Amino acid sequence: MVDLNSYYQVFPFKHQFFEIFTHPDPKYRQSISIRDARDKDQLRYLYQYLDELGCKSILVENEYVDHDFLDDYASYYAKCFCPYLRFCRRAHFWTIDIEKLGIEETFLKRDPEKIKTVKNSYLGFIVIRPLPNAVVGRTVLERWDAANDPRKIRCVRPYDLSIFGLPFSIKSLAFQEQDTVLAACATTALWTCFQQTAHVFHTRIRTPSEITRSATMYIQTSRPIPSHGLSSEQVCYAISNNGLVPELYKVNINTPINSLIYSYVSADIPVFLGYLFEDTGGRHAVAVCGYRIEDSICHDREVLDKELDLNLVGRRLSEIYVHDDGLGPFSRLKCESSDSPSWGGIFNRKGKENPRIFVRETDFDPNKTKTCIPDVIIVPVYHKIRLRFSDLLGVTGKLDKYLRALGINITDESNPYGIEWTIRLFDLKHLKEKLLQVHCTSDKKRAQLLLENQAKYLWACAASLYGKRMFTLIADATDIERSFYFCNVVFHIPGIRENIEESIRTKDPTLRHASAAGLPSEFTRFLTEFFLNAGDD
Repeated sequence: MVDLNSYYQVFPFKHQFFEIFTHPDPKYRQSISIRDARDKDQLRYLYQYLDELGCKSILVENEYVDHDFLDDYASYYAKCFCPYLRFCRRAHFWTIDIEKLGIEETFLKRDPEKIKTVKNSYLGFIVIRPLPNAVVGRTVLERWDAANDPRKIRCVRPYDLSIFGLPFSIKSLAFQEQDTVLAACATTALWTCFQQTAHVFHTRIRTPSEITRSATMYIQTSRPIPSHGLSSEQVCYAISNNGLVPELYKVNINTPINSLIYSYVSADIPVFLGYLFEDTGGRHAVAVCGYRIEDSICHDREVLDKELDLNLVGRRLSEIYVHDDGLGPFSRLKCESSDSPSWGGIFNRKGKENPRIFVRETDFDPNKTKTCIPDVIIVPVYHKIRLRFSDLLGVTGKLDKYLRALGINITDESNPYGIEWTIRLFDLKHLKEKLLQVHCTSDKKRAQLLLENQAKYLWACAASLYGKRMFTLIADATDIERSFYFCNVVFHIPGIRENIEESIRTKDPTLRHASAAGLPSEFTRFLTEFFLNAGDD
């Protein structure tokens, strides 16, 4: 007779969640005490997160081999005098009472109805590592956003797994906490980013120990292992060593952080965000994977310089969602409003002023709220994506100035900010899918865009007024900055092209205002082709 309990254990979620991370033997050092488990921020967050998803029961596999931990074990823990274990445990979560459903009938006898039920109610898993305190290993949980929810978790990918031979699939983004030996917060944030870039750009998923080794191969500011964190240069080197290109943005008073994050995350590309805690000045790093966008303006401005302060979509971002190894997956950073007392008065340790701050909140303990000052943003992108967000931002700002000169960029009491610009990266497949959803005034133009051969990656700069999309400029993201990279315009409102044409002919027939706005000569020719000589496109 096989003792099934030697392979797995079942626990009720509400009463025994924290107990699954402990070990019953008090001499077992490679675990966490029940008291520490209840006080641990990551576990309190995960409990609250799963409770919100409606978790009812837990099944724990008593032995599980985790690839990431096994590599870390071979790199470091196997060489310790203390005999660390190489086997993990894996906890699975359901919205039903899995024991009442019947584990043997479901997983061994494969009852079709029970299999359907157990798959539909599955919430994901947490790998429990045999380490002192740092018990939260690779974690893949169902995301909580819905189609009509303003919370958008964009950076997700499918994860396939097997529980006792029964296949499951879940769409999410893996999370784990740092072990402070082979992986500090920067390494863990990169590990999360690489989970997604492997799906988007077909690159490798490196383990935490591999990331730390590659980042510190040639640049060492401190002892690589045990790891005490990575510098921006080391993060960039780790990204390059993984077959990608790091786009580094040092945050200053004129960096539109929200719009920058939106432009890449909306393309399913994760963003590495480094910030400082205002109270201690300590540094931390997270992986940005989502955002919350509101219907109305949340921030009076994104940058301090009024000449550079475009009305970008980032003004409507109220929150971003990050994998924070010190808290949990899909945790919230609130974007501080510009009318708060903190606006323009936050200084980092280097004495630089920062207009945008984030607020890190823990719902289970309001006393742990922290003000976070953004310091650096690094985006891991495919090497053929040569144009950066900043390149498109510069030209968009000049075009916005030109439309104001033409009297098209209207502002009034109901719309004090004028045209809203959305700068967003697309791959060709998703851009064409988007064109099928968004209204296009010309069937001929729509057919041309859907049928013609184009670059694999494209930037779309969309202009909206009074909540209605007017037109979208399309740029070849694989081109170089010194070239003229705009290649097409799509009009979304009947008559909008004719209105702009009339304004140019009557107010700027020689395109003098276009030159005064700083638009390059190539863009002037672009305006002539698409706005003046387009005919029936």
